[in-house]
Amino acid sequence: MIWLKEVIVDIAVTVFILAAVLLGLEWMQYVLIGYTVFMLLAKVMVYFTDGLSQLLKKKPQAPPAAVIYQLYGINIAILILFSWWLTAGLWALVGLVSYLTDKKLYGDIGSLK
Repeated sequence: MIWLKEVIVDIAVTVFILAAVLLGLEWMQYVLIGYTVFMLLAKVMVYFTDGLSQLLKKKPQAPPAAVIYQLYGINIAILILFSWWLTAGLWALVGLVSYLTDKKLYGDIGSLK
């Protein structure tokens, strides 16, 4: 459970997504789309930049990959449930690129902690 501090931001983002869809505030939607685009660009850069990918190899205290993918799935499910299609699609792309990056770095995803 030492990895829990590593997922605090991911959990906070999930809470923010839930608040954004429930409150329906326009500024929250813009912040969420901006953050999601930033995440997608960062993930794509890591995937295509081998040197950067090697720097980001999982540390011993890194969370299990399943936890991160579950949070992505929760985010996507919430966004689809509230018909935020564009943002849900962007989060699906974030999850896909993250998966492909993990597969590229570690081979078999099932072996990730």
